[in-house]
Amino acid sequence: MDASAFWRRVDDNNPCNTLKQFMEECGIDYNRTKRNRSDVRLPDTEDVYRMATRIGLPMEYLLTGESRTPVYSARVMAIADMLMQDQDKLGAVEVLLFGKNAGASSAVS
Repeated sequence: MDASAFWRRVDDNNPCNTLKQFMEECGIDYNRTKRNRSDVRLPDTEDVYRMATRIGLPMEYLLTGESRTPVYSARVMAIADMLMQDQDKLGAVEVLLFGKNAGASSAVS
């Protein structure tokens, strides 16, 4: 496994402002993380699990860049959650994406 690619995927999907904040939220020692990164080493399995869980991605994706399940960014998931809670907005997006007669959502003019 490519440790530098792993850390790039972590950086690309980090939902926090800093790596330190992200490690704190994951309950992972930041100094150990800094050493792993500078030595271009993968973290232990438990730390990978904690990061993947916090980000909302499969461990497989963080480790390999591939996944058998679809991978969506945190932003896409937040948008999907918002749309599922507001049928009018969902209908408007369906019309934009699929045309005038799309979906079973309420029509928006």
